[in-house]
Amino acid sequence: MDTVTNVDASPARIAASSSTHQHSVRIQLEANVDHTPQYATLVLAQYTAPVYSPEMNNWRWYADEADETPGTAYANENTAPPQVEMGSRIPLKLRINITNTAGAAEDDSRKVLQYGLTTDQAGAWMNVGEPTDTLWLFRYTTDISGGADNDTLSSKVLSDSDATYRGIHNESNGNSPSNSDHPADKTVEFEYAIENYKAPANITYYFQLYDQILGTYIPLASGKDLPSLTTAAAYSLTVSSPSAVYLGEFEVGSGEYHEYTFVGGEEITNRDNRGLAGGGESNGWTCSAEITTELTDGSDTIPASDMYWISFTTDIVGLYAAPTDGMTGNPGEYMSSAVTAITAPASGRQGLGGFTILPTMRIYNITKTGDYSGAVTFTTI
Repeated sequence: MDTVTNVDASPARIAASSSTHQHSVRIQLEANVDHTPQYATLVLAQYTAPVYSPEMNNWRWYADEADETPGTAYANENTAPPQVEMGSRIPLKLRINITNTAGAAEDDSRKVLQYGLTTDQAGAWMNVGEPTDTLWLFRYTTDISGGADNDTLSSKVLSDSDATYRGIHNESNGNSPSNSDHPADKTVEFEYAIENYKAPANITYYFQLYDQILGTYIPLASGKDLPSLTTAAAYSLTVSSPSAVYLGEFEVGSGEYHEYTFVGGEEITNRDNRGLAGGGESNGWTCSAEITTELTDGSDTIPASDMYWISFTTDIVGLYAAPTDGMTGNPGEYMSSAVTAITAPASGRQGLGGFTILPTMRIYNITKTGDYSGAVTFTTI
């Protein structure tokens, strides 16, 4: 309804009159639109960012710790080394590769090497000690490690390792090594230079990696085992030899002497698993050879004074790259009494580990035919 008021203007002091008119207007609204409020449903898709997901893959123990790239392995990949070689203070290199199974990289993270008595990765583990630590059973070594901590490896040696992206040489547990990077979706190889500092003999130890940034251990890839080793049965000095050696045949009158050089399988083996003495030097040792039963055929005897021993220094072979520096043999000596076969000095790590020699023996003054036999005794002190 509309209301309209009309006003007539009049001169001052003259009364004005007004009239009111009312009009009714009818309005009809029609619409086909539904005026009910409408609501939109919004669906947010969830996005999960990739995370660093490492797994321990292949590993191998090496002996030539002084070489930047090791080449003398104790055993095949993913195989424990021979127990007899795991003496006290023997330097070792462990190569391990880690597979990043996700699409995120991780940079500057130390993969700390740990040791324990269990294969339970969530069990009790100890970090390998720093090079000067004296309380840990295993510790890093720096004196003949073939590298420096945080050096990028020059080449890979393990199966499945990426040839372009390589990890670092480790001699420490220090945080945030600048070269320790692991790109996404790559298998990267790392190296650890350690020694058995004071682990008890005849015990099996397992090794795993702990990621500094993740704050937890790196799990094993499917079907893989933890690296392991068993320390030597005893930390002692030993010598071994074949039970018998056939010295060949000699035609009487054909020459001044008969000579025989020992061949493969007839090695004289010395092994020093005692570790280092209190001053940090090897203990040193000497192996001697003595005729304890003179050669005889039952009726005729060749005296010890007619036997001659030769063991050249160049004939000494260090097993699994055991260092032969400073070791000496014997260029030749009659065996009327015990003769020196090998000498290892008490210096550095010289003489630690296993060593073999294939000596030569001469027999003089053979005047009669016959089948002669006798005995040589080897003593190492």
